[in-house]
Amino acid sequence: MLSVDFYKSPSKLVGITVKARYQIIRLFIEDPVGLIYKALDLKLQKMFLLYFPPREVVEDPDRLKLLEESIDRSVSLMHKNILYVYGLEKQDNIVFAVMENIEGNSVYELVEARGPLDVEEATQIAISVCNALKYGHSRGLRHGDIRPKTVFLSRAAVKVFGYDFGLLVKGIL
Repeated sequence: MLSVDFYKSPSKLVGITVKARYQIIRLFIEDPVGLIYKALDLKLQKMFLLYFPPREVVEDPDRLKLLEESIDRSVSLMHKNILYVYGLEKQDNIVFAVMENIEGNSVYELVEARGPLDVEEATQIAISVCNALKYGHSRGLRHGDIRPKTVFLSRAAVKVFGYDFGLLVKGIL
């Protein structure tokens, strides 16, 4: 049985398999809005991201219901600049969202490693983020958490987290 104790020590989940399917490989992001892990889908032999919302959200029935509704809406977002959300899973008293994996760095990591972005690169990133936001807004969803740590660069595209659409705006987090 999984325990919510992993919130105190996020590395405790590394090596664990959840839902008899997702083997957690490593902690990807530790943030006030939740924990994100890289995980191997043992059935598909493919990497995914697993988002674990903060403990306070999972333990509050009203906030958990809002999270479920927000994730359900996020599943409909299919855009090249939004990380796809496959859905919400539950095991014991643990709740997590399964998302498309991203190979690449956040804008934050890029700036930390290289220094300020040049104007052309920053403009291209901003355009991609605006395209993602416009798409979400056209479907009645607001992101609420665009920042350098939630914008990722891969070889294929600039991507923002899909699960963030609606979370902060609705008061879930």
